[in-house]
Amino acid sequence: MIPAAALDATPIGDPAADPAAEVRALGLAAQIAARLVRPIGHFAPGACPLPPLEPDALTALAAHPAFGVPVQRAASRALAPEAAGIDAGLIRRLREAAATRLVALLVVQPLPVLHEAARLLAGAILHRRILALVLKADRERLQAALGPAAFRVATQEAALLHAGLAEAAEPAAQAACLAAGSPDATRGAVVALGLGTLGRFAAAAEPALGRLVALRLGAEPGILTGPPPLGPGACEHVVRLLRRRMDAWSPIIA
Repeated sequence: MIPAAALDATPIGDPAADPAAEVRALGLAAQIAARLVRPIGHFAPGACPLPPLEPDALTALAAHPAFGVPVQRAASRALAPEAAGIDAGLIRRLREAAATRLVALLVVQPLPVLHEAARLLAGAILHRRILALVLKADRERLQAALGPAAFRVATQEAALLHAGLAEAAEPAAQAACLAAGSPDATRGAVVALGLGTLGRFAAAAEPALGRLVALRLGAEPGILTGPPPLGPGACEHVVRLLRRRMDAWSPIIA
């Protein structure tokens, strides 16, 4: 969980601080702490190893009234090294930096919401390839995989607002999304492309939380050991896109 020293060293109610920024920062810090105290069921299976127990057994024990509290406590201790960078400096950046607040959201938000963000990002990344599709069946398959909002980003917005994101993912990962296959396979490839890029964004924008994002998304170690972290320009586009398109996130990121 967030070390007490980090909170003790952080001025709370600083008259020079923007009250809204103070509330956002401390609220996100509290949410991260809550997830770290009870990590089983929030982070990906295997994120908090307690040998010789397998992840399925840990999940079952965490749901048991008699074992839930001690098992979650032990898992929290196992996850402690990953939280080593959560300190007063991070909380200051949560006040000041939109990118850091977005990374914090990637740590704490439910997985279906992260999939929504991943599809939006994948739509922006794939926009050139989608606009170049000739066959109506191919466009309809990608529209079904992305969903209406992300397909709109791909076909109507990304070329003007986020053209640089077309280079944000490896060509092979992009090609996998357009390869003919079952609807489920296409949706899976699209979400994987978006989640992997979110993980690379987190590694670049806020390394103190990047590892937690990798464990959250369940792509460990691939998210952080595959392609390099995103460059500053791509990170700015990710923040801009999700601030504008994820309505519930906008007031937190802004």
